[in-house]
Amino acid sequence: MHVSSIRCSVLITVTILSSLLPLSVVSGAQELGTAVLNGDVTDPQGAVVIGAHVIARSLATGVQRTSVTNHVGLFAFNNLAPGPYEVRVEAAGFAPATATVRLEVGQQASLKFPLTIEQEKTTIVIDDRDSIPLINTVTSVVDGVINAQQIDNLPLNGRNFLELALLIPGNTIAPNFDPTKSSTVVISSAGQLGRGGNVSIDGMDNNDDVVGGMLVNIPQDGVQEFQIATNRFSAEVGRSGSSVVNVVTKSGSNILHGSASFYERDKVLQALPVPPAAVCRNPGRPAGQRQSLVVRSL
Repeated sequence: MHVSSIRCSVLITVTILSSLLPLSVVSGAQELGTAVLNGDVTDPQGAVVIGAHVIARSLATGVQRTSVTNHVGLFAFNNLAPGPYEVRVEAAGFAPATATVRLEVGQQASLKFPLTIEQEKTTIVIDDRDSIPLINTVTSVVDGVINAQQIDNLPLNGRNFLELALLIPGNTIAPNFDPTKSSTVVISSAGQLGRGGNVSIDGMDNNDDVVGGMLVNIPQDGVQEFQIATNRFSAEVGRSGSSVVNVVTKSGSNILHGSASFYERDKVLQALPVPPAAVCRNPGRPAGQRQSLVVRSL
């Protein structure tokens, strides 16, 4: 009776491990500053398609990656650069299927490809670039992502990229105890100490191990995507007592682009009158008036 119970326990353990084995294709380690794309391929009856060729091509640079579905019809691409991608699935006897998806930094996207019979000469096109799921069914991390369009159009006081964290609930500016970092900010997440956060830029460490906070403040125009995870983040982005900030900088693409900004403070827009002493100090220039032009090419 005792031997029978042991055999039964071993059989249950093997069954559980074998059922979790197909999930290993999508559970690879993810590097900082990248994204993960996975999905499944099925036939018209809903059965899995084994050995289908999957091609993921970056629409910004043209770089492509290839994969093959496993014995349960799953495929995965780890460590993809954030941005728009075109995914194409080809299998013998089936019509090709194409999908377009936008990957965000630190996120996982999942696609489903229901293939049709090749004789129908049908190509399935799925545009998933601008869709935002209401519920994250892939990971349990509590985070938020600010994409490139929002970064380009939102004004920042002091043009400090860490202030993008204030757009995500649960974050606020914490006191800065380091007098040598008066031009930067420290973010407190969920009431934790701001100096306990972890900041990474393109997967590289950007933390001051002495007093906390970040070391390098990159310009706002150089940020492509901004992610901050406040809770339940995975082990590869650990080493944080507060939040995890993951930043991806802009890289080259096939499109020429740049930015320009103009700053002006005119006296006619001031609410208070200009003191006479200010006019005496600058007799050749109208008091309270200032202009500056900044042009950047990225």
